[in-house]
Amino acid sequence: MQTNTNKPALFLKVVGKITGRSTLFVKLDYLFPECQFLINDLPKMSPLICFRENGCPRNRNCIETLHKRVNCILDTFTDVDHLILYFKYRDRPGSQRAVLFYRDERDPKYFVLNRCSWDKFKHVGTIYEWVLPNELFLSAKIS
Repeated sequence: MQTNTNKPALFLKVVGKITGRSTLFVKLDYLFPECQFLINDLPKMSPLICFRENGCPRNRNCIETLHKRVNCILDTFTDVDHLILYFKYRDRPGSQRAVLFYRDERDPKYFVLNRCSWDKFKHVGTIYEWVLPNELFLSAKIS
């Protein structure tokens, strides 16, 4: 499990040409490494399954912790309307899944990340490095 060891997290920010508003892509391991840790012994379970199946069998109140961290990111990047947490999917090498969070706090959306779009975003986006505050991780209630 990765933890915050004052190592910068990488964020990919893509700005819309027409609206000027942004979408931020963040790897799940940077913002919520506990998810991988909690399901490590369950090979058929995927990360962030709680968003796809209305709950996780680990029952650790992960969503509340995750939302606090997402809100911290959105408060920092004020021009970002969407935050996409992405991760590798266990059963399909090369496949990426993601959960889309909205600034206006609509229900998050779980989806497959299109590889062609992902490649395009990497070329037009801007990469930011940020050392996430330790307080973000210390306030976790996950045991």
